[in-house]
Amino acid sequence: MRARFTPVALACLGLVVMLGSLRASGYPVPSPVVDRWEFDFQPGYLRLATLPTGPNGEMEAYWYFTFTVTNNGSMDREYAPSFVMYDSEGELRASGAPPKATKAILELLDNPLIEDEISIGGTLRVGKANARSGVVIWPVESAAVDQVIIFVGNISGETAVETDPLTGEKVVLRKTLALTYDTPGDVLPLLRQGGLPEPSDSLWIMR
Repeated sequence: MRARFTPVALACLGLVVMLGSLRASGYPVPSPVVDRWEFDFQPGYLRLATLPTGPNGEMEAYWYFTFTVTNNGSMDREYAPSFVMYDSEGELRASGAPPKATKAILELLDNPLIEDEISIGGTLRVGKANARSGVVIWPVESAAVDQVIIFVGNISGETAVETDPLTGEKVVLRKTLALTYDTPGDVLPLLRQGGLPEPSDSLWIMR
């Protein structure tokens, strides 16, 4: 089994240290009182699929993550999905997959209410009746990971200005939801059994 995360600073990319260390560090944290707009975000399953999307029909693996986002505020707002995955191999990548992989996964989900990452963007109207459900996808770089963190951005209006320790320049950090999933060792058997229904840890951070 590979080692779990260690506290590695990713300051040059505007990221946080690992979540366990973040709680005890002096890194900026969100205000305990919500005084900016904020969407309600409900994570779904983190699953894995293998699809014949290679150049010659080879099987390729993809993570896919479902979610529901609701605007319980007082006014309609624009929603621009932002999802970044970081794993215990040190791989950091934004969501995104070839169109044929997205199409195949939507067919696997077989739910007309679930939209792809592009389609779900736009005006999110107020109220539970206007909640939107979506799916985001990442190619799998390695299935032998012990932990995965999904950073969910653009669901809060809270920001903070800090100094970049590498450049000395001012940077804007945004309130972001960090979802941790434990995936010890070989994740293929585990995720093919239905996926991971909930994160092992959920934490609001600034990044």
